[in-house]
Order: sequence, then structure tokens, then C-alpha cells
Amino acid sequence: MAPPTPTGVSFSRRELDSGAIAADFDFDQNAKPQARCNHQRPSRKGPAWPGTREMPKYSPADRRRALVLLAHSTNGCSEALMLAHGFPMELTNELVNDGLVTAQSEWTKARGREIEATFFRITDVGRRALA
Repeated sequence: MAPPTPTGVSFSRRELDSGAIAADFDFDQNAKPQARCNHQRPSRKGPAWPGTREMPKYSPADRRRALVLLAHSTNGCSEALMLAHGFPMELTNELVNDGLVTAQSEWTKARGREIEATFFRITDVGRRALA
């Protein structure tokens, strides 16, 4: 029995027997389809109506912990420091989208070289949310 071919494509018996075609295609029946692009698909659990917000993905305790860290830092925290404290970028993106935190890209020196880093700072709305 000949191996299955992709939909709409046919090969001659000689091409299939030679193995030249098999090198170009993966005929594993149990293989999951691979993503064709790097962007994420929109969430199907999203808002029911345009203009409404999704529910926060992270727990209130994680959000509060991130706000406390930012409230105690006078100049804000860099993206690397937030990651080092265990806060994923999705969480900081949620806080920025909710208006509790601002994100600003700045040039800073590290080991004698200038690099561009993103700093997160708490807003007045974020301070009121902590109170």
C-alpha cells in the first residue's frame, strides 16, 4: 500500500518507490499539524462583545505582588528584574493594559556599554489599587 499523500497532490508509483518524495513530506499519521506562523491565535475565551475586557489571566495575589515590588522601587524595575522575580511578561502586559503600570524604553549603561531596556513603574492608579 502506498503511503498517503498530502491533499490534492498525486505522485507516480516510481516517485513514491524511489524515496525522493518521502524525503520532502512527513507521512506520520499521528503527527500534529505544525503552526505556519509565529503569531498567536486570538483567544476563543475572549470578550463576548467588542470593547469589553477579558478577565485577568493571573491571580490577584500575583498581580498584587508585582505592584508591591514596583511600589517599593523608586526608579521602577527593568524587564529583566521582573523576570528574575518570577513575573512573566504576560502579567506585566496585563498590568500595563489595565493602567496600573507604565512601561518605558530607556537607554542605560551595563558593563560599559549602552543598552536599551524597558522599565516598569507603578502609576497613581496602581498605588490606589494597593491601598
